[in-house]
Amino acid sequence: MYNEGPSTHTHNYPPPERADTPPEPTSNVPFRRDPDFVERGDLLDRISAEVSRPAARVAVVGLGGIGKSQLAIEYCYRLREQSRETWVLRIHASSAARFEQGVREIAGLVKIRGRDDPKANIFELVRGWLRGVKSGKWILVLDNVDDASFLLGSGFDNQGTREGSKGSNTLFGYLPVCDHGSILITTRSDDAARELVERSDMITVGAMKDEDALRLLNKKLGDQADLSDTPDLVKELENMPLALTQAAAYLRHMGGRCSARQFVYFRDAPVGAIATRKWLNYENWSTCQVYYPHAQAATELKPKEPQALLNWATVMYNAAWYAQTRVSADDAEKMAVLSLTARTKTLGEGDEETLLSQAVVALAKESQGRWDEAEKLQVQSRIDIAYSDQGRWDEAEKLQVHVMETRKEVLSTEHPDRLTRPSNPSPLRL
Repeated sequence: MYNEGPSTHTHNYPPPERADTPPEPTSNVPFRRDPDFVERGDLLDRISAEVSRPAARVAVVGLGGIGKSQLAIEYCYRLREQSRETWVLRIHASSAARFEQGVREIAGLVKIRGRDDPKANIFELVRGWLRGVKSGKWILVLDNVDDASFLLGSGFDNQGTREGSKGSNTLFGYLPVCDHGSILITTRSDDAARELVERSDMITVGAMKDEDALRLLNKKLGDQADLSDTPDLVKELENMPLALTQAAAYLRHMGGRCSARQFVYFRDAPVGAIATRKWLNYENWSTCQVYYPHAQAATELKPKEPQALLNWATVMYNAAWYAQTRVSADDAEKMAVLSLTARTKTLGEGDEETLLSQAVVALAKESQGRWDEAEKLQVQSRIDIAYSDQGRWDEAEKLQVHVMETRKEVLSTEHPDRLTRPSNPSPLRL
């Protein structure tokens, strides 16, 4: 045999991926603990007892602003105090995009090997870690699951990308049932809760008791609390924790220039202010913030009488504007759709008020990068009409520029949607 001698060729192989040192259990809850938290009877004890069962899946259900997330946050802090060996994980689960973001954050927190591989199925990697006994005990909070359809919809390929095959995993299916892990869900929707957990595993949260609500408001007001006035304010705000907290923040911000009694004097303001366009005045953001929880609660209270329905639609429309500017496009879209549906039913598709609601729906979709859906609503012309209605020309121009910049970040230069869109926003209709 011919002997070629020793090979002179060298091969450069990438070094093997080094496994990260397993981290100690911790928490990724992004909110500070509320030092003014008020016990609400045995509610927190019930949540703790239910979630502590092996493989538990529990849903806390209640209106927006009722205090579901705050209860979940307090539970997480108490659990960490009692069990330092337990992972306390949280995902904002209002949409598929937010859910995936949360899953990726968990993968980074627990240092899952292969998490940075673009071909890896991040959901499968996290599921494997959650199932592993060596990972230890964990509790996962799915916060703000008001629509369960994206969690239960089929069609994800082996990279976790949505596809058409019926046999693919669901996002919720990637969360394993195992004795060393439990899931706590917060939602405003009974329907969403029933889709994700058993009826017996649902805990309904109502308004605070009078004495609890009064104690919360007084704690939030601190040295500005006037015990003779605060009971009326508690009654006016219907014992809603978020409304009470934001009202207290407003009163403290006013620094004595507005008392609880003066606040209560405008007892029709939660409906009257929200139902007028003045509610959206730039100088009125503090008031908007106080009343926004009322608008959230009103989403569940759709009236049947035509005139009442129109007033309700106006509340949803103006609250959607506030949400788009100050809260989130996701909330804005939900409220704008409610307004659009009600106005279409009562006024017809071609009415200007209906078109204004349609514009906000389109704007919210644009803000979430859902260009095709927004385009179907003839987004640009509708935005012009809506901004004209508000008289907010400078903001309209800024927002259109912001939308274009967002498109540049989301779409690659080769993306067909990017290539077919104008490089400058269309002029405003003045």
